[in-house]
Amino acid sequence: MVGHAADDALRHSTFRTVTDDTIRVIRWRARGYRVLAKLALLAPLVAVVVSAFRRSWEPMGFTVGVVPLFALFRCAEIWILSRWEQRIIDRWRHEQLDIVQFRTVIQSVRSLPTNTLDGMLALLPDASVIGVAVTPNLRPAVAMTLHLISECDAWCGTLRTAGRGVAVTSALIALTRWSAYPWIILAGVGVVLERSEWLLRRLASGMWRRRIAGIHDEDRAHLFDLASRIDWRTIAYPQRSATSVRRRVT
Repeated sequence: MVGHAADDALRHSTFRTVTDDTIRVIRWRARGYRVLAKLALLAPLVAVVVSAFRRSWEPMGFTVGVVPLFALFRCAEIWILSRWEQRIIDRWRHEQLDIVQFRTVIQSVRSLPTNTLDGMLALLPDASVIGVAVTPNLRPAVAMTLHLISECDAWCGTLRTAGRGVAVTSALIALTRWSAYPWIILAGVGVVLERSEWLLRRLASGMWRRRIAGIHDEDRAHLFDLASRIDWRTIAYPQRSATSVRRRVT
C-alpha cells in the first residue's frame, strides 16, 4: 500500500511539473510573438520618420533587420519546443507520465490557447505508439527513437529557418543598396544551409540503424512494429515499411 501511494504521489507530482512546464512554454511563445509584432510595426514607422527627417531613403534599409530577428526567434522556438518534447518523452521512458492521459487532461484546460496547445501536442507520439504495452527492455529504444526524431527535426528546422532568413535578408539588402556583392554570396550561403537538410536526414537514419543493431530479435520485431506507426517528420528513410527496414538492419 505504501509503495502504491508513493508511486501515485510521484506520478501526480510529475503530471503537475509537466503541466507547469507546458504553460511556461506557451507563455514564452506568446510573449515572443507579441514583441515581434511590435517590432514589425515600429521598425517601419521609425524608419519612415528618420528617412523624412534626413531626406534620405537609406534608413529604410534598417527595416530589413526585422527578418533576422524573426528567424532567430523561430530558431529559439524550435529548440524550446524540442526540449519540451524530449522532457516529456523522458518522463514516459521512466514510467512517470502517461502521455495519453496528459494529452486528454491538458486539452480540457480552457484558459490555454487551443491552436497553440494542439500544435505542441501534435509533436508528441500518439496512442498507437505509447498507448500499447511496451516491455521495459524496449522502452529505452522507443524513447531513443523519439528523441532522435525530435533532435533531427529541430536541426532541420533550424537550418531551414536560418537559410531562409539569410537568403531573404541578403536579397533585401542587395535591393535597398543596389549592389549585389557581397550580399548575393550570403544569399547563396542561405540556400546551401536550407538544402543541407538531406545530409542530416541520412545521418539520423544511419544513427538509428546502428543504435538498434544490438537489440534482440524479438524486441527488434516489436520495435519495427512501433516504428512503422511513428511520424518520422523530416527523416525520410524510416518512413518505409517495417519490412524494408528489417531487411537493411538484419
